[in-house]
Amino acid sequence: MFDKLKRFLQGAPPPIAERIDDPILGTLTWSEEDDAWVSSATHSGVDFEFQISGTPEPDKTLLSHATDILRRKDEFTAKVLAYVKSEGETVRSLHSYRDEIAGLRIERVCLFWPNRPDDGMISLSGGRDYRQWRCDYIARKPQGLGFDS
Repeated sequence: MFDKLKRFLQGAPPPIAERIDDPILGTLTWSEEDDAWVSSATHSGVDFEFQISGTPEPDKTLLSHATDILRRKDEFTAKVLAYVKSEGETVRSLHSYRDEIAGLRIERVCLFWPNRPDDGMISLSGGRDYRQWRCDYIARKPQGLGFDS
């Protein structure tokens, strides 16, 4: 019990380095702003970034999940964009955004929680009028399309 309290008061340990080279995900850079490790969208032509939690290094289970996504990138992308399009067509409150939703693309896959390695959030680019689109990613499936403005 005292170990948990001590860790809470001390905070997470600092990252071991500013950059870490992962053999599959490429270079992961520590982002102070995101308080997480961020990959490059250009590595292996993935076209989106990963944001992975963990200190002093990226969490191994979250790295493994990101690697799984990268290995089946085309299938993952198709599934997410099909879900997004479906939400635009079936969710009544989103009907007026259908054209905008059709142009959304995956910007970042956020894997935040080591204790919930199959959950996260997907940020989408292409929103208009300052809308930041996103959907939850629960049990490795997109859910709950929405935006912040």
